[in-house]
Amino acid sequence: MNSSSQKQIVLKIYVYAVISLGIAFLVLVPPSIDLLHWSGYIVLILFTLVAEAYPISLPGSDRGTVSVSFAPLFAILLLFGPGAAAWAGAVGTIRKREILGKVALEKVLFNRVQLGLAMGLGSFVYIALGGIPGTIDIVAQLGPMIMAGLVVSVVNIGTVTFALALVEGKSFWQIWFYNFKWMTPHFLALIPLGIIFASVQLAVGTAGTLMFAAPLVIARYSFKLYMDMREVHLSTMRALISAIEARDPYTSGHSARVTRYAVNTARAMNLRDDFCEKLTLVCLLHDIGKIGVPDSILLNRGILNDEEFSIIAEHPRIGARIVSQIESMGEDVAAILHHHERYDGDGYPDGLAEKDIPLSSRILAVADTFDAMTSRRPYRDAVSYEEAVAELIRCSGGQFDPDVVKAFLKANESIAEDDHSDILEIQLRAEQEEQESS
Repeated sequence: MNSSSQKQIVLKIYVYAVISLGIAFLVLVPPSIDLLHWSGYIVLILFTLVAEAYPISLPGSDRGTVSVSFAPLFAILLLFGPGAAAWAGAVGTIRKREILGKVALEKVLFNRVQLGLAMGLGSFVYIALGGIPGTIDIVAQLGPMIMAGLVVSVVNIGTVTFALALVEGKSFWQIWFYNFKWMTPHFLALIPLGIIFASVQLAVGTAGTLMFAAPLVIARYSFKLYMDMREVHLSTMRALISAIEARDPYTSGHSARVTRYAVNTARAMNLRDDFCEKLTLVCLLHDIGKIGVPDSILLNRGILNDEEFSIIAEHPRIGARIVSQIESMGEDVAAILHHHERYDGDGYPDGLAEKDIPLSSRILAVADTFDAMTSRRPYRDAVSYEEAVAELIRCSGGQFDPDVVKAFLKANESIAEDDHSDILEIQLRAEQEEQESS
């Protein structure tokens, strides 16, 4: 039996164990709600269903979606106890595509019951620490409330992270860091809204809870507006770079590929999410200074002479001056300024060496050079993937930071090989079109 088959078996055992444990919890700990309060419970579940029906996509499609459903769910945890919280987590978060059968039943069951289990365990912790379901005393119960929210987030995120670690063959912490580190703060940020939901339900009843739909909608709208603004910012940058790269068909898609290679490398180095987000902008904008380079030099189909090279070598400074006007770039302006420095100090524009070169610049330098080597130019053919790798290794410690080269090769092997054949096809087509037009 090969390792892939073993991983699949372990994954299935884990998934079915979680499903069995979650179903057992739901059966053995049923909701305990008197008739007087069922309407409030149902209304809060409806809020949860609506919130889940309109999730917010996160920038960087690989990070999925998020919703504000934890606010009404947390109110249920505070008001109705473990059984009710577990069933609300399992039933209230189901999405339309799951109902329509667009998601495998095994995955639906796993996702639903693990959240139910997380909610139930969070409620038990709340009670164990002195919380009393059906009463709200923020001063006395704030600690138990926060701990309950932490337990829900840890169990929910932890079960999914472990499953993904088995699927992707990566460590638990690597998956958590790349995909879910942001989720615990998100859970905790919605706790105050959940407390207000519960307080209104106790003070005014179901009618008051229904009136509270507006703040939930506003919370969702505000979060979506923030995410949309960030996406518009990135889209604008991509459009600007595409316009610059359109001057030369041989560099089409260069910045996008470099960004992908560099971010993969940063993640392999276990760098923070906020670093990766800033690195994305740095990579997208790293060649923006070429807008100040004359076409006669930028589109030169031969080898540059010394004078021409000195002109094109100014593009990091030009780029840094341009992006320094973008307030959000801050210290990342330096990363663009120094992306042609060398680890041994023989680069430009300032001859920085080793750790004096910003880490973003060191990562970008490897990704940028690799893409340049594996891309075809009018004056030379693209080198093979194996030749490019050999060159990176040869220049490790000289031109490049050896730690970055090691991480780059680990993170980008399969994607780089796929890109290599695609790039050649695109560039050959561009060359043919250029020859036909001339």
